[in-house]
Amino acid sequence: MGALYVRQLSEKTHRGLRGRVEAGKSGGGITYGYDMVRTPKPDGTFDAGERQINESEAQIVRRIFEAYAGGMPPRKIVFMLNQEGIPGPRGKGWGA
Repeated sequence: MGALYVRQLSEKTHRGLRGRVEAGKSGGGITYGYDMVRTPKPDGTFDAGERQINESEAQIVRRIFEAYAGGMPPRKIVFMLNQEGIPGPRGKGWGA
């Protein structure tokens, strides 16, 4: 019975996350190039999950895509970003 409960709980969780993503909200986690927006509700709680483009990070994302589309391998892109001192998603260097 315990295994059945865990499987059903997992299915319900994934269904809920899929619904959030289909509604245009974040399914969890933080995405580089976006900021999370918390909108206050009348009851004092916050509605989370909306995203807003972070323009400074979005410029980096565009550079990464342009470099990759131009034929630059991912490891070379990482090296370039680290050489320029551009902080990665967690505020540290970029990893391959």
